[in-house]
Amino acid sequence: MYGLTHVYYGFGKGKTTTALGVAIRAAGAGLNVEFVQFLKDGTSSEFKSLTHVPNIKYYNPSFIGFVNPEYITPNQLEQSFLAFDYASEKSKDPSVDILICDEILWAFELNLLTHSSILNMIKSKHKNLELILTGAMCHIDIMELVDYATEFKCNKHPYYSNIPARLGIEY
Repeated sequence: MYGLTHVYYGFGKGKTTTALGVAIRAAGAGLNVEFVQFLKDGTSSEFKSLTHVPNIKYYNPSFIGFVNPEYITPNQLEQSFLAFDYASEKSKDPSVDILICDEILWAFELNLLTHSSILNMIKSKHKNLELILTGAMCHIDIMELVDYATEFKCNKHPYYSNIPARLGIEY
């Protein structure tokens, strides 16, 4: 197998869900999956399910709360670095078949990670690793390096009709 790099980005719903679908499909095929989450708290229902799926390991150092790009707290930086260091290490581990970095692109946009660190991870991953990056925006330099780029666009969402997020559907 030769590993490729994917980005799922945009302001539409479904980026994390799509990445989870790939993780479950890969685990069903016997591949080893690492799922690293940035910025979120890990309490969405789908992550509870991952503990029951063989071959998927989930890592989330800690929820960092709302990020104001003009005032980033030391804890927000530390948690982002912990997640990135873990992901970077796994990107070089030949026993890992798929590495998913959920919301890493958003962490970069919020200045919690450097542009060069993400580019270096993409360039230095082991050759068989399938790497998946998600987030709201994808910088052009990252876009040029990846093999798959899928943009999610929201045309309509119940949130804008004052329908709150529903357990098991949105989280």
